[in-house]
This record gives sequence, C-alpha cells and structure tokens, in this order.
Amino acid sequence: KLAGLDCFEGVQLYACSPLRRAIQTMMRFKDRTTPVFLHPCLQEFGPLGAVPCDKGSPVEDVLEWLGDDVSCKIDSTLLVRKWWKVTAGCSFKDEAKSRASAFMSWLLSRPERVVCLVGHGRTLQRLTTNKNQDKSSNPRLSNCEVRVFNLNEKGIWSVGDISSMKATDKKNKNSTTTTTTTGKCIMTDDSSLGDLSTW
Repeated sequence: KLAGLDCFEGVQLYACSPLRRAIQTMMRFKDRTTPVFLHPCLQEFGPLGAVPCDKGSPVEDVLEWLGDDVSCKIDSTLLVRKWWKVTAGCSFKDEAKSRASAFMSWLLSRPERVVCLVGHGRTLQRLTTNKNQDKSSNPRLSNCEVRVFNLNEKGIWSVGDISSMKATDKKNKNSTTTTTTTGKCIMTDDSSLGDLSTW
C-alpha cells in the first residue's frame, strides 16, 4: 500500500527513527536517490528498554544490519554512541518536550520543502500537536498510516491534503504553496514489521 502512494513522489528528504522497524517501513516505499537521515529525536516515546521494540542499537549494529543491499544514502551522523538513552534525571514529559524542540530546530533549518518523517505514532503525535492544541484533535497515527502536514516558518503545523500532494508539488516546485507555508511533511507510522529479536 505505501509503495503505491503518489504522495511520496517529490519527497526531497527522509528523516527516520533509528529503530529498526521504522527503517524497515521506510525501505518499503522510498526511492534510491533521496537522502535519509536517521534522527534520534524520532525514536519512540515511553519507558525505553522496557520492551524489546523500543530499545535501540548502537549505530554500527544498525548499519551492519542494513547491509550492502541498501542502495540509498543513509546519514547516521546525528546518532551518538548511545542515542537511545533518555537524559539522566529528566522526566518523561521534559524528555518529550526537549526532543520535540531539538527536532523542530533541525527540521526548520533544512532547505528541503517536502520532507517525509518515518517514526512512531506517539512520537509523531507529540511532534505535530501545536502548543495549546488538544491532542484529541490530532490523534495518534495507526500502523502504516500516512498523513500530510504543512509547516510554516514559525513551526506551526496544519493538516495538509494527501490527495493533492502530487499535483501541488509539481506546480509549486520552487515556491511556497501559500504565503505562510514553508514546506510539507509527510508522516508515516512504522508497521511493526520483523521479528522481535531484530527490532
């Protein structure tokens, strides 16, 4: 289903959670030329390490697991040695806020206008819920669900139209779609693929 969606045409950058199930999902639909960043701020929220699927692996293990069959360029320079570790003495709420802020700073600094984020339902929900916005108006993504968001220069999210992505990208290749929109983000949740032992 993901591989056949028109909305992935025109994506200029992929930012993906370094957890293996998210990478597996991304590899199902991305092309061979668009660059990929593994971003630690997109990892799952929750008691990290409490369940196998939320515990990360050292970057060298992840790259070895990807192997030589990966034909696209994957940038792992944002991953420190123990990228999955929660900041010592930091509460869950503070950690979530800190990671969202760090990711938004990185995203807004990027020159690409159409970016695909591949992560986890809870993480993407927290990231795209604006300040003072009720989370119930921005429900968590289901497995392999795809949503399109517009992001303005102030870091404010608004829901985009997935059905018009292909035409809009071609028409506005070198300009913003409105006076307030600086880019589009396509979000997809991981599909929880693979064996538990390899997550």
